[in-house]
Amino acid sequence: MVLAVGLIVTTTPSGNVIAGSVKGVSNLATITLGEKVTLVPGDTYTAYGIGTLLGQDLTVKLVSVVATGPGASSYMGRFDLLNAQGDVLNTQTISPGELLQFEDFSGNAVVAGKVYLMDATVDPSTNDSIVRLGFGDKKIFLNLGDTFLVSGDAYSGASNLPLKVKLAVVIGPSADNFEFQLLTMHGDLIDTQHVKKGDFIQFVNAFGDPVVSQMIRVDK
Repeated sequence: MVLAVGLIVTTTPSGNVIAGSVKGVSNLATITLGEKVTLVPGDTYTAYGIGTLLGQDLTVKLVSVVATGPGASSYMGRFDLLNAQGDVLNTQTISPGELLQFEDFSGNAVVAGKVYLMDATVDPSTNDSIVRLGFGDKKIFLNLGDTFLVSGDAYSGASNLPLKVKLAVVIGPSADNFEFQLLTMHGDLIDTQHVKKGDFIQFVNAFGDPVVSQMIRVDK
């Protein structure tokens, strides 16, 4: 990784940063990179207990995908936490962008690791619903022009092939809006996404299919 540190900032008349790095700042964006998993209602994954459930083998189940209100086009995921006997210990309903956090009666976490709800969708023609979860908290610190590697998912059948993500442009008086580019290893542009802090970067191909097999989140 080659860091572009200490470059002079180029701005528009309104003061928006359009290129360069903030003088004296060692990175402009922090990325959380993790595993991406797709679930449908009824699917489960294994979790590990901490705190009052320390050492217990637990299961998290996607119960349903629910609308945020009548006629709503946005959805939430409802999840149950089960013990080894199948008893429901806790239920959480969360919106995309939120952490899936199970807690005890004192408000303390009882499941190890970080899990984000990336999105929750329902196909109006079939009523089929899915969610995408992101697992993990590997941190990557970027300045303008920096790249990091991800694995291909659905781009031209390039499953598991390495691709590059580049921080191409930084926008806004607080440098909190970004343009990221997805590139082949030869530098060919696949997709461009404009995001702000707290967003997930979800690259797609010409058909709207996900291209990257990992979760990529821009930290706040």
